[in-house]
Amino acid sequence: MRHLSLLVFLCLLLAGCSSSGLRSSVADEHLPMCLAPPLPFQPSSPHVSATQNTIMVHPGLLLLVDWGGQRALDVGHSLVEQGYAERILEVRSRMKAPMLEQMVKDGGGDYVGIHYSMGGAPKVLKAAVDAAAQVSSEHGVDTQYSAIMVDPFALGLLEKRINPDSAHLKQVFVILSNRYMPLRPDPSLLSSRVMQHPKFHFIFAEEYGVRWNHFTFLTDVKNDQRSTQNAQRGREIFEQVLQGAFEGVSSDVIASNLQHLRLRYARQDGRSFIPGLCRLDS
Repeated sequence: MRHLSLLVFLCLLLAGCSSSGLRSSVADEHLPMCLAPPLPFQPSSPHVSATQNTIMVHPGLLLLVDWGGQRALDVGHSLVEQGYAERILEVRSRMKAPMLEQMVKDGGGDYVGIHYSMGGAPKVLKAAVDAAAQVSSEHGVDTQYSAIMVDPFALGLLEKRINPDSAHLKQVFVILSNRYMPLRPDPSLLSSRVMQHPKFHFIFAEEYGVRWNHFTFLTDVKNDQRSTQNAQRGREIFEQVLQGAFEGVSSDVIASNLQHLRLRYARQDGRSFIPGLCRLDS
C-alpha cells in the first residue's frame, strides 16, 4: 500500500510540475532584441571573502524516500571543503526549529541554504527566513538568508509565502531544468514582482543552451572532473550563484554576468535567439 501511495503521489507530482515555464509566450521570431549587459563581465574571485557559519541543506525527500538528496548534501560538503562554510546542517524536517537552533548557536550572521526539489517548497524557505528574523529580533544580531533553489517544489506558491522585500532575505537563485522535463516546476504563476525583483535570479536551462533534468545540475556542479559542455557551463553558472550567495557580490553585477553567459553560449552554439527571452543580432 505504501508503494502504491508513493506511485500515485509521484504521478500527480509529474503532472503538476512539468511545464514549458518560459518567461515569455511570444514566438521566438517576435522576441525583442537582446540587450547588451549593463556592466562588463566580472570574473569570480579565486578566494572566498567571508566564511559563513553553516550551510543549510534541504534535500529532496519524497514521503521519507531520499529523492536524490545526496546530491544536495554532496554539494554542501564540497562548499565546506572549499572554505565557504564551517559545516552543513541537513534539515530533513522542513521546520524552523533546527535552523533557529543552529543560527543561535552560531551567533547569527549570513546563511545560505541549498534547497532541492521537495526541500525547495516555499514554506521551507519561509521557515528559514522566519528563523533569521527571530534571531535578529531576539539576539540583536543582523541575520540574513540566501537560497539556492534547484527545481523547487510548488514554486507557484512562492509569492504567497515570501515577502521579497524582507530585510532578512538576501538573494534567491532559482535554477530550473529544461522545459517539459518531468518535475520541472512551473514559474508561470509568479508575477513580475517576483520574476523581476532584484533579489531573485531565475536560471532557465534552455536560456544557457544546456540539457538538465531534475538530477543533473547538482551532479554536474559537484564534480569538477566532468568535462561535458553541460557540466562546464553548469559550473560557470554556479560560480555566479556562489558569488551572489556567499561573497556578497551585488545583485546587479550577478544579473549582468548571467546575461553575459547567456549571450556567450548562444553565440557559441550558433543560436539566433535565447528561448523565451530575446533575439540576437544577425
